[in-house]
Amino acid sequence: MTEHKKIMQKMEKVDRQEQEKIWNDRCHILRYILEPYIYNFLLLTYGPALDRFWQTYTPPKKADNAFVIVERRPHPNFWYILRNIAWAGPQMSVYIFCSDENEDFIRTLLGDKVEHFNIIRFFKGNIPREQAIQDYNNFYTDYRNYEMIDAKYIMTVQMDIFIRRKLDMRMFMSDYYGNPWAWNQEDPGGGGATVRRIAKMIEICRKYRPDTSIDCPIPEDGWINEKIKECGTWPDKIIRATTFMETLLNNNPYVVHQTWSFTDAVLPEGREAFLGLWRNLLTFTVD
Repeated sequence: MTEHKKIMQKMEKVDRQEQEKIWNDRCHILRYILEPYIYNFLLLTYGPALDRFWQTYTPPKKADNAFVIVERRPHPNFWYILRNIAWAGPQMSVYIFCSDENEDFIRTLLGDKVEHFNIIRFFKGNIPREQAIQDYNNFYTDYRNYEMIDAKYIMTVQMDIFIRRKLDMRMFMSDYYGNPWAWNQEDPGGGGATVRRIAKMIEICRKYRPDTSIDCPIPEDGWINEKIKECGTWPDKIIRATTFMETLLNNNPYVVHQTWSFTDAVLPEGREAFLGLWRNLLTFTVD
């Protein structure tokens, strides 16, 4: 019996909350095993070309569209992510919300380009993982944080995404969207990379979470997803699926996030199907 079938049989016998715990535990295991291999491959294969682009790159301090990174750790993928977003959207400004634990690390990575980035020391200290996750969810549901970003649209960037294609600025549309969730493909979605209209984020966060001392009760992208369904707009599934990929497979997405965490659920065909998927996703052209 395959590992996928064992997990599915186990999930059929428990309630939804326990199902989520099973999947989350499984995702963490797969991530810690597979992520280093993915990013080592990206570094070896595309790192030199991205670094050559980086040498002549200068982002605008202000632009209509901005990348936003919220990361309090000196994350090992930071070097690659910075060069990846530079190549993918050189006309976009960059905001990095960091902590007193990783600000010096980030400034060192940026070198003489540091003055062209918007760096905001937002977090303090090295705290337990659970609290860090809650702080992250609170950050993206707090209207005051969006008010610090001088842009019309943002693309959120987590440390476990990679961008395969230069971004088309026409993808900055509607109020919000992320990858289509396999279990609910018509929703706006979410994930490690999302498009958000700043004005709409301020509106819904101020309306639905006015007291920012109360924690956001669920993951922030799920929270935004639900509020957008009540009073916002999002593009159709085809646009969302070809822009972001996480739980719904696509052969040529712009951005990939944590696919390894879900591969054994959506590809029960086995190892060769898994490897075939990744050969394709990890093959792209850096000009």
